[in-house]
Amino acid sequence: MRDAVMAAGRASADRGSDEVRQMRHGFTIGCILLAGASVARPVMAQPFTLNDKIKPTEIKLQPYREGSGKAGGRIYGAVITQTQEAQYFFVQGVSIYSPNYVGITADDPSAPVQVSLHKEVWDQPNLRGQTDNAGRWDAKFKTSGDFGSRSHRAKFLRDTQSWCG
Repeated sequence: MRDAVMAAGRASADRGSDEVRQMRHGFTIGCILLAGASVARPVMAQPFTLNDKIKPTEIKLQPYREGSGKAGGRIYGAVITQTQEAQYFFVQGVSIYSPNYVGITADDPSAPVQVSLHKEVWDQPNLRGQTDNAGRWDAKFKTSGDFGSRSHRAKFLRDTQSWCG
């Protein structure tokens, strides 16, 4: 009788250790998936789309006033010749604590540029506008992580784009 009770106790302990082993295994897999998801997010450093035709260009901000005693930041300025009806750009590594500025100046004010800023997806703009009679458009805002810009115009002309963050 005593041997039967001991055998039943051992079987119960084996079942318990199997359950603990399964819980550890599930916890380990959960941690690996969580770590994989957190590593995968920086790879998607631009608004999302399923449209294969949208191929945004990364804007790489450069240090501005580095080493001086004055407030610094990062900046990008370029003269861009539009080669398609719509062009897409994105910037990453933006801090919520830094103000952001995006400005566009069109060479030909009579051909307005439609501009939209996007955070999560290219299909839903968070801010949109158009160059004015002087050919200028700008926006000041705060965000974190990354965001994208889409510029659209019927005529292919040169634009000057400035980004600060």
